Amino acid sequence: MSEIFTVDDFLSIDFINKAKKELLNIPEDWWYISLKPTDERYVKENFRNFEGILNNPDFLEKNLFNLNHYNKGNFAYRFKRTLDDHYENCYCIQCKFKEYFLKDEIKDKLANIVGCNKIKFEETFCSRYDNGDYLSIHHDKGNGDYAFIFQLTENWNPTFGGLLHFYDSEKKEIYKLARKSYLAVKTNGSGDQYDMIHTENFVLIDKKKRIRGFYDGTDDIEIQQLLKDIEILKREN
Repeated sequence: MSEIFTVDDFLSIDFINKAKKELLNIPEDWWYISLKPTDERYVKENFRNFEGILNNPDFLEKNLFNLNHYNKGNFAYRFKRTLDDHYENCYCIQCKFKEYFLKDEIKDKLANIVGCNKIKFEETFCSRYDNGDYLSIHHDKGNGDYAFIFQLTENWNPTFGGLLHFYDSEKKEIYKLARKSYLAVKTNGSGDQYDMIHTENFVLIDKKKRIRGFYDGTDDIEIQQLLKDIEILKREN
């Protein structure tokens, strides 16, 4: 059985504030641009996020293939991540998290929450989503039994271009809602196991559940218009 647990105040405010500060100071070349299309021609690759990467022919070719794959409704992602290959005595924020969760009392606490006898950690990494990054709807079967996710974005706003959803309803009903009620995507689909919804659109809906506008979330001008329209709606209400 799949379940989602939300544990309030699992980490102290002091630890969280320190973590956010250190995350913002991670050197840019510690981040990797991770690409993953479900296609036999390309496997998952991590490109070091160095200055000039956007002019790298190999990266540009695979990045374009990945984006086209994603836009056709296939599973794919692109985001920044760190690797779990730090030296033994590294004390960066990622390794601090790892050290914290390797403590016996923490592992016991987590094991008690999920209802198992023992927890073994496989991988720890930080992820960062910038403008233009994406991640398809997916499951993590085959990547372990449990995933622990810490969202540390302060004052998160939908216009940042990212949103984490967990769904436990019937997939067909969720996709029907997105396609028919909100017109969020242009493609048709059956909602079966191979169907996927991918869209860069933002849909502005008022309190009477009326659609007031569509906006391309990858276009800065349209996002600015969305913000202006939101202010107009606020004055109407």
